[in-house]
Amino acid sequence: MPPHFGFPALVAALVLADALWPGARVLAGLERALGGILILGGLALHGAATRRLRSHRTPIGADDTPADLVQEGPFSRTRNPMYLAGVLILVGLGLGLGTALAIPALAAYAVLVRPWVLREEGRLESEFGKLYLQYRSRVRRWL
Repeated sequence: MPPHFGFPALVAALVLADALWPGARVLAGLERALGGILILGGLALHGAATRRLRSHRTPIGADDTPADLVQEGPFSRTRNPMYLAGVLILVGLGLGLGTALAIPALAAYAVLVRPWVLREEGRLESEFGKLYLQYRSRVRRWL
């Protein structure tokens, strides 16, 4: 399942599970505000990465062949800003809901995106060769 389908389903499942089986609230107050900040930060990071890809006229889809190796903006700090945005959103959601259910959701997300990250890296190496290898040596996969 592509991450762009799996992520919304994971978020919906987390919110639904929390609504149906709220369990013990482990956080409140300031932590919830931090959760909101992380969600907004994740959305902003995803938006910045999307805009940067579009400005280079390269596809956003994980299965599409890239037209250019984008190395500026969020891509200058992480090779996977859109997946990192997903992590921020899930952690923020966990804090915002005040529930530990975000921990298994984050683990599921890691399992979901790993094959896509590896496939994208292979595709970028095939398409851009030495240029991608130089980029990969400068910029970390996540942070």
